[in-house]
Amino acid sequence: MSSPIAPHLPPVLLYVPGDRPDRFAKAEAASPGVILDLEDAVATDNKAAARAAVAAHIAASDNPAKLWVRVGRLTLQDDIDALRDSSGYAGVMLADAVPETLALLAEHLPDVPVLALIESAAALDALAEMAAMPNILTFGVGEVDLLADLGLRRTQSTAHVIDMLRFRMVHAAAAAELAPPVAPTSLDVRDTAGLAASTEHLRDLGFGSRTAIHPDQCRVVAEVFSPSTAQIERARALLAAFESAGRAVAVDGDGHFIDAAVLRDARATLARAGEELAHAGEEGATS
Repeated sequence: MSSPIAPHLPPVLLYVPGDRPDRFAKAEAASPGVILDLEDAVATDNKAAARAAVAAHIAASDNPAKLWVRVGRLTLQDDIDALRDSSGYAGVMLADAVPETLALLAEHLPDVPVLALIESAAALDALAEMAAMPNILTFGVGEVDLLADLGLRRTQSTAHVIDMLRFRMVHAAAAAELAPPVAPTSLDVRDTAGLAASTEHLRDLGFGSRTAIHPDQCRVVAEVFSPSTAQIERARALLAAFESAGRAVAVDGDGHFIDAAVLRDARATLARAGEELAHAGEEGATS
């Protein structure tokens, strides 16, 4: 299993159709993470051209580590074949993930991390099985497809049920010590206030980042999921106090006990800020 604080995905991942290479550079400029989409965003007749464009862009990119490729369950073997010779990209986002397709990716692209999109009732039932597979980084939510598969309507009266479904993915990821899951996309690209509020809600549910479908969404989402200067400074101070105490029982400047949970949260905050940390001593304080 991976560390509960690493690796962390970027705070926002922007979708761009794989058959629109003219948009790739703009997407990279707008977002710290980009998903080159070979699935829903590409018409069947354009799939081959999209695969070629994505592979060419990865090969030519100055920063392939910010690039993800979304692959489809029904076209998975063709998508895998197109990526066999590619390297340096961040990983694969697997649409409509199930254990069988995760296993296929592990067999053919064994060193590529996978972000598994949960889009069906069957996938919900297999969360623990998928979380234990060696190639998975974390889960994402294909919420429109998932709700359709369940026959669940998005209304005020069902909001708590939808949150329950979301939290199942947060729980499964945390139990397996995966990275925090990726929250679902907002389809309203104009409601900035609503986007910020819903992103804060998803962050508070335990998600670590969110997908976007328009460059204008990226700044809002990134601000919500990125730690503030004050949070970063407090995290540094907590770890410094722990080190000063010889990695034993410590108390912060406000007189609060620094236990293992506090240290874990501080390390997670600094990881989200892009700071590399040693993991030694994490168990030094106990709750």
